[in-house]
Amino acid sequence: ESAPLEAPEQSPKRSDMELVDDEILEIFVETAGEVMDTINTWYPRLRQDHDDREALTEVRRAYHTLKGSGRLVGATSIGELAWAVENLLNRVLDQSLKPTDDLLSLVSEANQRVPSLIEEFRNGNTTGDVAALIQRAEGMANAR
Repeated sequence: ESAPLEAPEQSPKRSDMELVDDEILEIFVETAGEVMDTINTWYPRLRQDHDDREALTEVRRAYHTLKGSGRLVGATSIGELAWAVENLLNRVLDQSLKPTDDLLSLVSEANQRVPSLIEEFRNGNTTGDVAALIQRAEGMANAR
């Protein structure tokens, strides 16, 4: 006589975060940290001299990297905030916006928020509360 067949144990649906391999997560976190180091190196120069094109280009490139890598691993809040800041800095690069104190203050706020978003993502939260910051960046980028 054979033992009665047991119903296969159904595993709960895995969250998007669980689908991100631990190794990929660590690579993202490490890369994001390096990108923040780049921002922390170049942003003070931009803040001091609003016309420093090299500093502006490096900060914009760093946000471009955060956007792409954040989106790739499902770090929605990081990717979308990075896109909003990158887009804003693109407008400064193409000289359709001036790098005002208000604009640079917004970038400062984003610079301060990203490290906590990285930590939140590491802990499984893909959607940190950055909607207001994104909305402000988009508003500035779209102002004429």
